[in-house]
Amino acid sequence: MPQLSRGRAGAEGRPKRVGHKGADALVHGNTAASFDAALAAGVDMIEFDVLPERLDGTGGLRLAHDFKDARERTPLTLDEGLAHLAQPQFAHVQLDVDMKLQGYEQRTVDALRRHGLADRSLISTMEKPSLTLLRKIAPQSLSAGLSPAPTATSPTIASTAGQPTQRSSTTEFACRGWRRRRYVRGVSMR
Repeated sequence: MPQLSRGRAGAEGRPKRVGHKGADALVHGNTAASFDAALAAGVDMIEFDVLPERLDGTGGLRLAHDFKDARERTPLTLDEGLAHLAQPQFAHVQLDVDMKLQGYEQRTVDALRRHGLADRSLISTMEKPSLTLLRKIAPQSLSAGLSPAPTATSPTIASTAGQPTQRSSTTEFACRGWRRRRYVRGVSMR
């Protein structure tokens, strides 16, 4: 099973730095400006959210955390965001594409491939059916996801590295797995 490289973080012997929604603490997240700020801050990976126009997964794909966020501004389309991240200055930055709902898995994978970003992308989601489908449509991809805890209140993340662990951040877990040279559940976009 493939594994994303540790890149600069591995060479420097440090944990991977991940920019949440780009650099959401500095600039409104899921925007080109936020991605630029994350790059300037020296991140190794940029996490961003992909949301369809409608709850059923149909309509255009936009970079937004939720429907309220999408209503309050004019979000980038997935293609606009990926075109920005495909620029040469981002070549060393890995991507965590957080799919917020199910129903647009193939379109997301196709967009990553179309922009030449598939080989440095992780797809994360809380939607178990999406993980299953992603394994079928992109068997070489690395995907991670949260699934309901057996006993109830908090999510757990599944991993091929061992027992599921209680998690609040898929990206944090994935990066921890990479530091330990373990694989995160699923399949690395190639």
